[in-house]
Amino acid sequence: MIKGTSRLPLPSSLLMTVLAVATLAAGCERPPPATKQLGYRGLGLVAVTNPRSDRDLADDNMVPAALDPVAPGGPLAVNEYKNVKVLTDLSSDQFNRLMAAMTQWVAPEQGCGYCHNVENMADDSLYTKTVARRMLQMTRHINADWKAHVQQTGVTCYTCHRGQPVPANIWFTAPPMATTTQSLAATTKASTIRWVRRAWHPSRTIPIPRFSSTGTTSGLRARPHCPMSPTPPFSRPRFPMA
Repeated sequence: MIKGTSRLPLPSSLLMTVLAVATLAAGCERPPPATKQLGYRGLGLVAVTNPRSDRDLADDNMVPAALDPVAPGGPLAVNEYKNVKVLTDLSSDQFNRLMAAMTQWVAPEQGCGYCHNVENMADDSLYTKTVARRMLQMTRHINADWKAHVQQTGVTCYTCHRGQPVPANIWFTAPPMATTTQSLAATTKASTIRWVRRAWHPSRTIPIPRFSSTGTTSGLRARPHCPMSPTPPFSRPRFPMA
């Protein structure tokens, strides 16, 4: 060994080598993923899949078994049941089959009582029933008018709900809703005043909107020197601020 140099003992060197290899291996995906080019080269249009994660996804996305089909024809549900407002084109058998499927897709643990008053199925007092109607309309709209996107697969309640009353994954945050006319008017008034305070120069008199009982503006009171005619606050005034 050259004088003035040092060398780590073999066990320590081996340990460091093992740690380095393990660190590099930790950043690798196992087993080796498969790639498939989906478009022109150089554009990153490549699908990367991994057999292990694909198996996990398949287990998490197991679609419930389809219910037995029903014979076509028969009396319409709208003539057999009360208060049918959306599924007016289905027969009674088709209607009952869809209701049973929706229970599996949306509320398998809660059952029919999640959306219905089981003592009076025609009752509309539960908010979840109102939402379910809108969801049915949305699903039908997607399947009828967005065929270029959903192709022949289509969508159902299970597409998003996956057996849960509220989908686990959402991609938006709903703003707080005003529940009364008074709170709606107050919210609108506050947002309007915030807008004019941002849009108008501090030296000018802030125009105050007049609100009706329904929460709508009936105009803006402005001083004669105002260079902009009274308009609802939908855009910032386009003039230099002196």
